[in-house]
Amino acid sequence: MQGNGTKESPYLISTPDDLNEMRNHLTSHFKLINDIDMSRYEWTTIGSSSTTGWDGVLEGNGKRIFNLKTINSRYQALIGWSNSGIIKNLGLVDINMQGTASNGRIGGIVGVLHSDAVIKNCYSTGTISGTGSWAGGIVAASYGTVENCYSMVNLNSTASSKGGVVGYIYGNSIWRNNYCASKGAGFYGAIGQSGQIYDNNYFDSTIGSGSSISGIEGRSTQQLKTRSTYPSTWDFEEIWQLNDGEYPTLQIFNPLGNHKTVEVDSFTKPFVHQFSIARRVVKVSLISSQPISQDAHIEALVIAKSMLKEIGTDALAYKNANIKTAKISSYFGEISNESLTRVRATKVVNSELHPFKLVIDTIIPNEVEKPIYANVYVKANQSASQYLTNQTYTSSKQNMTETSVI
Repeated sequence: MQGNGTKESPYLISTPDDLNEMRNHLTSHFKLINDIDMSRYEWTTIGSSSTTGWDGVLEGNGKRIFNLKTINSRYQALIGWSNSGIIKNLGLVDINMQGTASNGRIGGIVGVLHSDAVIKNCYSTGTISGTGSWAGGIVAASYGTVENCYSMVNLNSTASSKGGVVGYIYGNSIWRNNYCASKGAGFYGAIGQSGQIYDNNYFDSTIGSGSSISGIEGRSTQQLKTRSTYPSTWDFEEIWQLNDGEYPTLQIFNPLGNHKTVEVDSFTKPFVHQFSIARRVVKVSLISSQPISQDAHIEALVIAKSMLKEIGTDALAYKNANIKTAKISSYFGEISNESLTRVRATKVVNSELHPFKLVIDTIIPNEVEKPIYANVYVKANQSASQYLTNQTYTSSKQNMTETSVI
């Protein structure tokens, strides 16, 4: 495994075996460098007490662990016990936790999260079933901090305290900008002690049942899929993203990357045009009396007949300036809001040009040393047209990225 476990050079995880090595380096830094499929493995949870708990840093790096299934134990999760560990930017997809211990702690990412431990910018999907005391899609029980996470884990468990995000909330824990859409549960199972901080957390009350308190509130499926539901503390510039008709997701897992939204003022001025057509057919006779050398380059002679149909001038014109405001969504980079677009084209001119019919004769160089005299006759359509349009001018300080009008 590459790296030396420091912040500057973390151990790089690229295989299930690398992931398993975390249990041998409980205070080290790790970083996933690709997605990992655990479908052929039964995972033994890392840490089951304060003495064997996780105190390292796991940087998910926008990667995912698929099909994590734990072996029966009291603590069932990727990490069973985290003292002061940090887990961030990690996705767990299609977990399968089946608790059997009567006092089990079953969590998607962590079993028990203690006061100095943090989970942020993470998500989980899959199923938690069986028995146990506490069960949660992100964490079974928490004294620590969970922020900018979401869970779509379905709770089929008969655990006494179960929640889409957390089973049991202890005192002094912090919850910011999290949500769940979990069948069979609300956001949390039970709350003990006091001193918790709850800021703008939600659960889908259409598909799950749970209690709302200040800072943890139920919302319908439609509301959770609507941008206006979420307050300004939900960062849709750098962390979250929401497509119409879908639940919010974390940008770090989306290959489209970040998007920015700015307002752009646009105004249109009248169109200035002048258009004329002159149609006349002439016959031109060109005679060359100079000999052409044997190795000269002889151009093709062309007799061209052209049909140019009248151009219609039906148009739509705006005499007065229109001022419009649009929202523009751009991916993979920021857009400055100092964007001014001047457009003066408001007249449409339709034209139709029939194909040219060509007859081509070619003079081939003579193989013998004697003069060649060329006669050229061209029958051409000497049409002239002038089409003067206004110039479109755009002054925009922005990243040239793909944009679309919302």
